[in-house]
Amino acid sequence: VFGIWMQSHEVKPLARYLHEAAHTKKPLELCGFDCQLTGTASRRLLAVDLAAVMGKAIHTLTAVDHPKNFQRMVDFIIDSKATLPPKERDARLQDLANLGEALRGDAKIADLDDRDRAWWAQNCESLAAQLRNVVAQREGAKEDTWGSVNRRDAQMGKNMIWLGDEHYKGRKIIVWAATFHIIRNAPKLTSASVDYTNVEPMGHRVAKHYGKACYTLGFTAYEGEIGRPWTRPSPLAPSDPNTFEHWMRQTGHDEAIIDLRAPASGGAFLHEPFVARPLGYGAMTGNGWHDVLDGFYYQRVMTPSTRSGYTPPPKVGSIE
Repeated sequence: VFGIWMQSHEVKPLARYLHEAAHTKKPLELCGFDCQLTGTASRRLLAVDLAAVMGKAIHTLTAVDHPKNFQRMVDFIIDSKATLPPKERDARLQDLANLGEALRGDAKIADLDDRDRAWWAQNCESLAAQLRNVVAQREGAKEDTWGSVNRRDAQMGKNMIWLGDEHYKGRKIIVWAATFHIIRNAPKLTSASVDYTNVEPMGHRVAKHYGKACYTLGFTAYEGEIGRPWTRPSPLAPSDPNTFEHWMRQTGHDEAIIDLRAPASGGAFLHEPFVARPLGYGAMTGNGWHDVLDGFYYQRVMTPSTRSGYTPPPKVGSIE
C-alpha cells in the first residue's frame, strides 16, 4: 500500500479495522490493483516469490530463475536511479510471458491451485506492463502529458476487471483510489490548468465494463487544510462563490453524500454544467458531472494527513 496512506496517523484506525475484520466469519480482504510496486514488501519478497513460482511452473532451473535476476527488475521498476540493460529487460519480459503462459496452461503445478495460478498469471501481465511503462517514461521519445498515465491506468483497469470477474466474482468490491483514477469521460472536464482531452483513467474502463453496477464517489471539501504525512499542512482556501462546495456550505451540512446519477427532487441542476473541485482542489467545470462521477462526498472542513495526529480548526458557526 502506498506510503502516503500507511504512514498516515489518520489511516491507523482503518488498518486496525482491517486486521480485526480479517478474523471474522466474513472477512474484509485487502487486495491491490495498481501495476506500480508501492509497498516495501514488493522490494523484499516479490523477486524471491516470483522465482519460486517460475521454478515450479517451468522446471528449468537456469540462472534466469534465480531471485537476484528478478530483484534487479524489481529494483529498476521501483527506483528511478536503478539501471537494467536492454538485454536484461527483454529477458525479464520474456520470462514473464513464458511464466504467464505456463500458469494459464493445463499442466499441474505443485503447491498452486487454480486460484493461485490465475493470480500469479495476472501479476505477470501487470509486472510486464509496468516494466514497459517505466522504460518508456525514462528512455522513450517525448510524448504527451498523459502517455504514462494512460498506460498505467489501462493496466489498472485490466487488473480491476480481472478481480471483479474472476478473483472476487460475486463479491462486493470497495475501490480505494485517488479520485482521478476512478473518473470516466474525462474530456467532459474543463480546467484552466489541466487539459483532460486525451486521458482515459481506470474508472472509464471499469465503468464501460460494469455499467451501473459500478458507483463512484469523488471527495471534495469547502475549506480546511491539506497535507501528506511527510509535509506540513497547508491551508485550503474556501471555495469560490457559485461553486458546488459553496452551495453545500450554504446548506449548513458538515458532511453529505450527493447523488449525481439520480438527483433527488429539485436537483435537476446537478445535470447541468457547474464548477467543483474534487480533483486536487483545482476548480473545474463539469459539462455533465454525472457522466464523470456518480456522486460527491462533501466535507465542509478538510483535515490533513499527518504522522502524529492533528487537531482540526474550530467550526465556524455562521453560514456565509
